[in-house]
Amino acid sequence: MVGITQSKRSNSSLTIDGKIQGCNYIITLDTGASHSVINSAIVKETFDPLIGAWFRTATGEESVIKAKIMRNISISVVSMKHAFLVADIMDEVTLGMDFIAKHGFVLDMKKQVLQYANVALPLTMGYDRQAEVLQVVVQRQQKIPPNSEAIVWAKATQEIRLSKIWVVEPSKECTKDNIIIGQAVVSPIKCGY
Repeated sequence: MVGITQSKRSNSSLTIDGKIQGCNYIITLDTGASHSVINSAIVKETFDPLIGAWFRTATGEESVIKAKIMRNISISVVSMKHAFLVADIMDEVTLGMDFIAKHGFVLDMKKQVLQYANVALPLTMGYDRQAEVLQVVVQRQQKIPPNSEAIVWAKATQEIRLSKIWVVEPSKECTKDNIIIGQAVVSPIKCGY
C-alpha cells in the first residue's frame, strides 16, 4: 500500500482558512501582491482565456493570467464577492492588496489578525496544519526487472484537490517483497481513466 500526503510548506506566509464558492481553502494573504489570484486547478468551469496577460511572481518568474472571474469568498462570518485573476500558482488562493483596499480590511501584525469592521479574523503563520493522508492504488500491474526502477502510475482512492502538492511514500505496513518505494513529490493531474 502506498500513501499520498499533502506536502506541508513551512514558511512565514500569513494564511487564513476560508471558503471560495462554499469550498474550504487555505487562503494566503500577500501584501506584496497587487491582485488576488486563484489557482487555475480549483476553477471548475471553462472560461475564455486572456490573450497576452501575465504577471511577475515574487520570485521574478512570469505567470500567464488565464482569466478574471468573480467569486464568493467567506472568511469566518465575513462574506463578499471579489474579482480574482486565474493563474497557475503554488497557493490555492492568494488575497492581494486589491482585496484588502476594496473591502476595507486592516492588517494588524502585532495581534496577527485581519480586521473587518468589528470582526477580528485570526491569521496563521505558515502552513502548520495537519496534513491530509490518502491512499493511492497502482493503475495496472507492471513487471519491474530486478535491480531496476520504474515510474508507476497510481490513482488516489478519494477525490483530491488538484491545486495541492503531494508526497507519495510507502505506508508503514508496506515492507514486503524487497521492493523499495521512494518518496516522490507530485502534482496530481486530471485523467480520463
